[in-house]
Amino acid sequence: MPDEFRDHDEAIVNQALDVLMKHFDAASVFVTRQDGDLTVGGAFGRGNWYARKGQVVEWIENGGAMHDDSDDDDGAGESER
Repeated sequence: MPDEFRDHDEAIVNQALDVLMKHFDAASVFVTRQDGDLTVGGAFGRGNWYARKGQVVEWIENGGAMHDDSDDDDGAGESER
């Protein structure tokens, strides 16, 4: 993929991260698209690396569901995001 396309794609993702970081401590964005016969993609993130890694690990281990302790008083609730 030519650099000007790659730079444009990264700029779009960085704009989204700018918005997210106004509201959150950490954010990760994974993107893919079909480009001719190839699938191209990228992973971008900002904020606490350990929080981002832990969130991804939890998401993978729970089949896409994220555990949310705020759902109920005993901390046993789960919600999908």
